[in-house]
Amino acid sequence: VEDRWNSEREELNVLVWTATGSIADPDRRILIDRYIAAVDKNGVISTGHAALEMPPDIYVSHYPANDIDHNPDDFRALLSAGHENDVAGRFNVSLEQEAAAWCMPDQKVTFHRFRPEAVRHFWTLYSRDNTYNLTARNCSTTVIQVLDAATEGASSKGRLLRDLIVLLSNPQFWLLRVVRGRAEAMTWT
Repeated sequence: VEDRWNSEREELNVLVWTATGSIADPDRRILIDRYIAAVDKNGVISTGHAALEMPPDIYVSHYPANDIDHNPDDFRALLSAGHENDVAGRFNVSLEQEAAAWCMPDQKVTFHRFRPEAVRHFWTLYSRDNTYNLTARNCSTTVIQVLDAATEGASSKGRLLRDLIVLLSNPQFWLLRVVRGRAEAMTWT
C-alpha cells in the first residue's frame, strides 16, 4: 500500500444513522436506545447503521442481504458473534441509493488527513467476502476497520520519541482505549 497522505481537498466521510434517528416514533428507553437499539411504538427494533464514503468512487456500506428479524423475543441470541449468526450480506452502492431506499443519515464526521490508497486496498480485500454478522462483521465494524487503515500514522510528525510522548500524554488516546474495549462487547455503538 502506498503511504501517501491525501490532498487537503479530499474527504473521508463517516455516515451514521443512529438507532433513534433511523425510526419514526421511538419509544425512549434510556441507555438501551443509546447503546444497543431503539424500539418504536410498535415494537420494531432498529440498531441504526454506519457507512463510509470517499468521493468520488468508494462507498463502504455493509448490510444483510435480507433483513434480520429483530424480534424482541430472540434478539438477544442474535448478539452472539459466533458463526451460527453469519448470514449473506450485501454492499450498498452509494449514499444516494441507500438514502432513497431508507433515509438520510443523521450524523456525519469528515476526515481530511487519511491515506486514500489504504482505503482502496482495504475495501478491495474486504469486499471479496459479503458475510454479515450482526455483532462481529457488520456495518460499524467494517467502517472502523476502514478508518483504522486510513488514519494509521495520521498524528506522526516523523520524530519517533516525540510522537510517542505526545501520544501517551494525550488523554484522548486513553479514552479511545476504553471506548474500543467497550466496543468489543457492543460493536455497533
